[in-house]
Amino acid sequence: MLQTNNNPWLGLSSYQESDAKLFFGRDEEISSLCDIIEDNYCTVLYGKSGMGKTSLINAGLKPALSNLGYLPVTLKLQHNSDYSYADQIIEQTLELLDKHQCSIEKMWSTDASFSDASKLWLFFHSNIFWTSKQRRIIPVIFLDQFEEIFTICEKKSDVKDFFTLLNELFQPLPPEELINILEETGKRLRFEEDTNFRLILSMREDFLARLEDNSRNIPILRKNKVGIAPLNGNQAL
Repeated sequence: MLQTNNNPWLGLSSYQESDAKLFFGRDEEISSLCDIIEDNYCTVLYGKSGMGKTSLINAGLKPALSNLGYLPVTLKLQHNSDYSYADQIIEQTLELLDKHQCSIEKMWSTDASFSDASKLWLFFHSNIFWTSKQRRIIPVIFLDQFEEIFTICEKKSDVKDFFTLLNELFQPLPPEELINILEETGKRLRFEEDTNFRLILSMREDFLARLEDNSRNIPILRKNKVGIAPLNGNQAL
């Protein structure tokens, strides 16, 4: 019987963040990916099925990024529900912020109802996140098993809308809806010029073509892709 207590080999199970001290062999990839994530606000992480992407995220990247002053937020999107993608991302981020006793400095407060694209843009561009020790912290959103948007989502329109949502999020200026509201109301909006978030899409390699098809007009999603290779002999040892 496999003994899991302090055993660095978990068989077919994914490593969790609590297993970081038992996770070996990926130090070079972790260091390189942390540099890439710091320098780019969107990264596509891909590899063949069973390559250990989830373990790398949980037991490698999340602890390393936490030590660098980031707030890792991991979620699998729920599809075919009334729970919008924007709300899923925002609420999960808020839950982690609350868990770590972080606070939010709101640069623009309003009760107006916005589209998902405007809501998500406002959350990450017009809020500043602080730790309990008053240090800036940047959420890193990991969308794990991202290929499920192609395999589980039943409506093609939902897939298209999600990529439109991402495209709006990556823009430095507010969505057109917000600009129109500001012009109509005369309100002013302060927002961060620096990117106040990072987004990582983790997916199976065989769905890269589907990603390309849906991101033709989103340069950010097309330029920064990192593949995870199998462990070599030294890494496995």
